[in-house]
Amino acid sequence: MNNNLYNGQIFPVTQVTIGNINFYQVIVSSALEKNLNELNRLYLKFDDLLSMNMTLKMDAIEVNSYLRAIYSDIEENHKGNENKLLDLFKTAMLFVETYRKSTNLNERDEILALIAPIVKEIYERHYAPRLDSDFYFELKLYCLLERDNMVATHRTQRPLHPRDVKDLYDNNELDKFLLDNKWKVIKFLRGLNEGYNGGYFFKNPLDNSYYNVAWDMSAQISGLSFVDVN
Repeated sequence: MNNNLYNGQIFPVTQVTIGNINFYQVIVSSALEKNLNELNRLYLKFDDLLSMNMTLKMDAIEVNSYLRAIYSDIEENHKGNENKLLDLFKTAMLFVETYRKSTNLNERDEILALIAPIVKEIYERHYAPRLDSDFYFELKLYCLLERDNMVATHRTQRPLHPRDVKDLYDNNELDKFLLDNKWKVIKFLRGLNEGYNGGYFFKNPLDNSYYNVAWDMSAQISGLSFVDVN
């Protein structure tokens, strides 16, 4: 157990783990710790309920209540703490994946519809605004340059785990993008440095964690479907 400075006072802090998700720097005996521990209790309970084919609905209502309480706590007392927001999103998705294992399709879809709004709210309020028109312009431009072998990179500045963008847009989409944005593309390229062997020094926007996190969330949100997934 460690101590942490919070609102000018020192409090003991701890870590709470739900599945494979770790919430760090949680103040001991706070409402946040108590609610996280309750979520963990329910998470551990679900495997038993699923294996016995028992109803999850009442427990799911509890889960939704705790998720909402934790979200409000983070909004009110931990503004700007992206780690806690991201961990809450992951936790909500963890419960979504757990509910999807249910063989009771009617109950499962009802439960998913109950949990989905908080997942979407976290994404739409805090992360979706990052994926604006400027982001998509740069992403499509990078895909266009990558397709035409016009991206120059410094050996020492290559990302450790670069995102593959080859299948994001087909040739027709990229050609249309260039046609619709010809002068904007030309102006943008003039502001880039050129490589010694041709091409432009231009980084893939998805190699930036600021955008990457939002992009991955978007993919998970689009996968929230209330139909039979078995």
